[in-house]
Amino acid sequence: MPPKNVWCSFPDKKERKLDYQRVVNHLEEGRKIAEAFSIGQRKATWKVKPEMENVPIGFTMMSDLHFGSILIDYPVLNQHLKDIEHTPNMYLGTNGDHVDFFNADKHPTGMYENPISPQMQARTIMGRFKQLDDKGKVAVLSQGNHDNFGKQGGQDFYDSFMSDFKCPIFTTGGVLTIEFESGVSYTIVINHTLEHINNFIPLMKEMFRINKNGSIIQGKVPLYCSVGAFQDPTHVRFFTPFTFDYFGNNSFSYEVGFGDGYFSIIEIKLKM
Repeated sequence: MPPKNVWCSFPDKKERKLDYQRVVNHLEEGRKIAEAFSIGQRKATWKVKPEMENVPIGFTMMSDLHFGSILIDYPVLNQHLKDIEHTPNMYLGTNGDHVDFFNADKHPTGMYENPISPQMQARTIMGRFKQLDDKGKVAVLSQGNHDNFGKQGGQDFYDSFMSDFKCPIFTTGGVLTIEFESGVSYTIVINHTLEHINNFIPLMKEMFRINKNGSIIQGKVPLYCSVGAFQDPTHVRFFTPFTFDYFGNNSFSYEVGFGDGYFSIIEIKLKM
């Protein structure tokens, strides 16, 4: 039974208080601070200013470089970067996985493919890209999952290695709007990239938007029935000989939202 008399009291005992709106305001302020601190963005505009007039503009999109692995053809990579650096009107964009960055937690056997540390991998390849960026030769850089392996140890790849770049940085994917001078025609070459793109239809609409004055888009994708189309875990879609008909002038173009204009499908080639 409880005592009949209470011999002590605690008038200043601290009581717990938690106000929902104050917590929400605090979290929202933290989100704004983190957003302002991040160098990543989802949309960016690239205004192309040719280095030389009357010379074609080239845009090279590199993906899955995996710098640091012994399985990469480094003479070819080096030559490509030299070509971009020294060719007038040639520019670079990347779609992630700049480094191999394998570590014991993510891929134990992959360690044998990396003769240098993740830190050295990133410093080396991003240092080379910074040289190109300083010369105005980089349009955009994007992330891949290998670039983020260092987060297990608390390392932010883009804050550590890319905070000084002038070009925009896509850390969770993004849309790059390319603005050309009026009256310019061009050819877009997009090889073995579309099968990796999640936002495929918006990309097709953007290419249609900038496709003016008789410009041409040509590309390569894996055929839906090929082994390569299925075996690569980074592929997010398949292509048949009729996939691109959806973006031409026909009765089912409305299914992909093409109603204000259409591509002219010139030729489809199958390589078996």
